[in-house]
Amino acid sequence: MDLRTTIKIGPSEFKISHSTEVAFIGSCFAAEIAGKMEEGKMITMANPFGTVYNPISISNTLSVILGNRQFTKHDLYRYNDRYLSLLHYTNFSSDVPEKLLDRINSTTTLARDFLGKAKYLFVTFGTARVYRLLETGMVVSNCHKLPGNLFTQELLDVDEITTLWTKLLDDLRSFNKDIKVIFTISPVRHMKDGAHGNQISKSVLFFLLLLSVMFSWIQVPDASSVKRVTLKVPFPDVGG
Repeated sequence: MDLRTTIKIGPSEFKISHSTEVAFIGSCFAAEIAGKMEEGKMITMANPFGTVYNPISISNTLSVILGNRQFTKHDLYRYNDRYLSLLHYTNFSSDVPEKLLDRINSTTTLARDFLGKAKYLFVTFGTARVYRLLETGMVVSNCHKLPGNLFTQELLDVDEITTLWTKLLDDLRSFNKDIKVIFTISPVRHMKDGAHGNQISKSVLFFLLLLSVMFSWIQVPDASSVKRVTLKVPFPDVGG
């Protein structure tokens, strides 16, 4: 008896060499794969704003990079005399706002330069659950261990994600016409949501990618020779 789901994947027509710039943005799974490539001395950029897990936060990261948005002190959140960015990972915090802003803005500029040359962008969704700051309604990339009563949690729906990413992909192709975007879903379980909650969240992401194939959302960005990407999406049994 075979207790595993075996998926046979043929070789891709697109090749990555040691001279190919490859960007990774998303969950810790994206960072791990990028790390393996870095060990092989390949040209990579991984999560310039730190690890991000949900489709909105990943979109926010890319939008900031594409627009080369320069943060000011008004974009920072102050808590217990420490400044932090809710659009960045926990290590983007400082007692000195000017120091933090310099790091954020220089990182954005470097990331934009890399993305402009990149041939591939791997996007890894980890969860469809997001946290919103009650004060503003903004989806945060990281809660920075702030009190839980400052946030509300919700599960994204497929329509919301699709609308957001359709525009973002257009923006990406306008910025870098040669870039190819590969979507993946992290196999890592978010058990803090419970086993059932994790399955529901992953199912939203799987369904999203299934729809993207059915309606040609994911395509090779060269408009002169657009090809559909064929994916076989294994649906989890979420029950109930």
